[in-house]
Amino acid sequence: VTQPTEESSCSGSASVQPCLSFAAQDPLPGLIRDRLQGLSLASLAKELHADKWPEGSMMAQLFEALGATEIETLPWFKAGGTQEAVPKVQYGTAVSKTRVVRMCLPLPAIPMCPRSTRVTLSYRITVAPPLPLKESVAPTISIESSGISHDVPFGDRFVVEERVVLRPDGTGAGGVVVEQFGRCHFSKSCGMLQSRIGKSTISGIKHSACNLVALLQDRALRSEEHTSE
Repeated sequence: VTQPTEESSCSGSASVQPCLSFAAQDPLPGLIRDRLQGLSLASLAKELHADKWPEGSMMAQLFEALGATEIETLPWFKAGGTQEAVPKVQYGTAVSKTRVVRMCLPLPAIPMCPRSTRVTLSYRITVAPPLPLKESVAPTISIESSGISHDVPFGDRFVVEERVVLRPDGTGAGGVVVEQFGRCHFSKSCGMLQSRIGKSTISGIKHSACNLVALLQDRALRSEEHTSE
């Protein structure tokens, strides 16, 4: 994933300002819940908050798994945490970072749709320290995104909203709970196509989450193998 100084052909005229549209909306519907063993949330948090997401990093691997091309990762903006995304803490402070990522994503074969689209994604990644009096010393990570597709029909009328939360499972045994929330938020009616767009969007969100869980599972397994050597 590169961090450019100039716009590429994929970015078009999309705004570089982060747009996290769901911050003031109702809680996002839950879609997926899974559990991993052996994943280091502390090292993952450090990687996600790094200035760059180089090849081999979790986000770069996720973009690759989704078939993204022409990826542009813009610098971090200052941001505040979303209260519903992370637990409240009595000691320590949750740290949020927000950035815009532009890319081109392939699309499934759907009538009246192109085979790919330019996408602008606003990411907010929040890391909350461990809760007081809890056995785990691992942080909680929230990966929020709000995305706009620029080349699909009615693309300016809806936003894809997603949140992935990774937190200690509370058993003290090193387990991590992965939860995914998401929806398609329509700002204007898309007429007869609205239902189809909504279903297709939810399918895409779940596909992205499955890719992320698979990458995290692979990372956890490699970490356990390295520890056992």
